[in-house]
Amino acid sequence: MVDNLGKPLTRGQRKRRLVLERVKRKQDLTSYLLREKQLENAKNIKKKCYNLNNLKHEIINASEVHKEEASSQEKGKKNKLSRKKIQNIKKSSIEFYKDVLQHPDFNEIGSIKSMLMEKFENNDHGNDQIMDIVKKSNKGKQKVNKSVKVAKSIKKR
Repeated sequence: MVDNLGKPLTRGQRKRRLVLERVKRKQDLTSYLLREKQLENAKNIKKKCYNLNNLKHEIINASEVHKEEASSQEKGKKNKLSRKKIQNIKKSSIEFYKDVLQHPDFNEIGSIKSMLMEKFENNDHGNDQIMDIVKKSNKGKQKVNKSVKVAKSIKKR
């Protein structure tokens, strides 16, 4: 193997070129196979498009079957709800919607205010953990020195 200037290639250069050639051959093969597959798919699609007679017959048969089923269903189909039941259902739904429309709007601030006023009137402050922490005094516990020297000096006294 010789480079562009006519000089012989080193061993490393030859190896790299061989690897590059192998990779190019693989890429060429895969691109060729992909093109062939795409052409086959295009041909199959064209064949399917030209064979519409079978599809036409299937559609006609399906429509005939559908008409037969529809005519048989119409004979057996009955209205299960009578007029009276339908009117009762309408009346109850209208009454329900009237009740919904007459309901007063929700007042967020008013509801919070009334709830707080009830708590203060009943002296029910709930679990006021913050107030409990403030009321506790830190003087209750003294720090205990656990070092050995301090313990020995306390025992001597």
